[in-house]
Amino acid sequence: MDYHIVSYPAVISEEAGKTKVHFPDLPDADVLDDNKWNALMRAEIGLALTVIDLESHHEEVPQPTDLEKVIEEFQKNGVQVQAITTDLDEY
Repeated sequence: MDYHIVSYPAVISEEAGKTKVHFPDLPDADVLDDNKWNALMRAEIGLALTVIDLESHHEEVPQPTDLEKVIEEFQKNGVQVQAITTDLDEY
């Protein structure tokens, strides 16, 4: 089995009762959902589909920004920064 695991930093925030997951490196993978667990699950899927789409069109896939840099830039009250990891081979 060929594993193609990717991990990108994500900024997780609450907006008007919804959870937003924002990928600074890949904003096309951003998601918004009423439920935090669903938002995180959809973020994994969105991340995979965005990377696969870029690769399939022979477009450059940006390297993930260092998690610590994203934490420094975005982390504040009510905002969480964490890495989202997904296996591209699942999609």
